Amino acid sequence: MERPAHIAVAMGFSSLVATLSLPGLSAGELMLVWLVAGVAGVFPDNDVKFGVHRKTLHNVFALLLTTLLVSFAALYLGAGPRLSLLVGVSWASGMLSHLAVDSLTVYGVAWLYPLRGQTYGLRITRFNSLVWNKLFFLAGVAASVASALHVTGFSFSDQLGAALGWLLGLLP
Repeated sequence: MERPAHIAVAMGFSSLVATLSLPGLSAGELMLVWLVAGVAGVFPDNDVKFGVHRKTLHNVFALLLTTLLVSFAALYLGAGPRLSLLVGVSWASGMLSHLAVDSLTVYGVAWLYPLRGQTYGLRITRFNSLVWNKLFFLAGVAASVASALHVTGFSFSDQLGAALGWLLGLLP
């Protein structure tokens, strides 16, 4: 997929993971999730600069190693255990979303590289498909918005109830 889709999916998926796995997530923490996940969502494509694209950084070993490095770097810089965990979860889920989305393309992903160079995937689209890129972009934005609404305490059922109560109050 293309960069905007990778960023949106990473931010959306990571915000859902963080919202569901870390109770009491604040709005500031959610913004940190979006920042870290957005970077992690495009990080694997740096393997075009060195190594082999869709292999060098598109595998579970790169995912695990970079997650550990980013988590320990946050801890070393004084982020504390909760924020370091949040950074690690955001990085891992952002990078994982990149690998998963790229697995849908005709090229697939070498999940087990360097142990195995074989690529795996569903191979249902090309990386530059306008339809799939827009679909993933919109899904990522929707997931991010849902997480933001959850973190800020917005409740659709409460709002619907209030609107219905207001409408019923208009009746004689």
